[in-house]
Amino acid sequence: MKYVFAILLALFYLQGSISGQVLWLKTSYGMTPKEVQQAVPGTVVPKDPEQLSGNAVEGMRLENYPVVGRPFLVRFFFQAGKLTDVMLEGPKEESSAAYLATFDALTDVLRSKYGVESSKKRQDEPGFLLFESKWIDGKTDIDLLLTSAGDASSGQVTYLNLTYSTSLSKEAEKL
Repeated sequence: MKYVFAILLALFYLQGSISGQVLWLKTSYGMTPKEVQQAVPGTVVPKDPEQLSGNAVEGMRLENYPVVGRPFLVRFFFQAGKLTDVMLEGPKEESSAAYLATFDALTDVLRSKYGVESSKKRQDEPGFLLFESKWIDGKTDIDLLLTSAGDASSGQVTYLNLTYSTSLSKEAEKL
């Protein structure tokens, strides 16, 4: 019986230790869509919600949020009605150089706020580009990702995203 109580107490503690963790600005892990809307004025329910690979669904959106002089689309993702991830999606740029300039500007701002990256990748090959920098702030994971595939003649697809989540931190608590 003591062991059951200890296990339940540990599970309760782990749940509470992440719930309420600040993700982005005034938003916290576990918030409801209504709480996000109160915390971030201008958020709306998206007409065309996105879904992440972990089944989190975009439940709120903020358009044209200015960061480093560029308009970002902020997406708030929820699972079971609770906030799990916040993603700032970069604007469409005219060239790879413009995407890299935005990535570098974001990196500088994030370094000034969170310090040196906990990890980074740089892969630049013909037809493929991957730049990724990660930070950990308490129990919040910050992931800046620039990826591009294809070339100008066949159609290049490029994404620039800045994501705030707790996925790595939740896994680290298991260790």
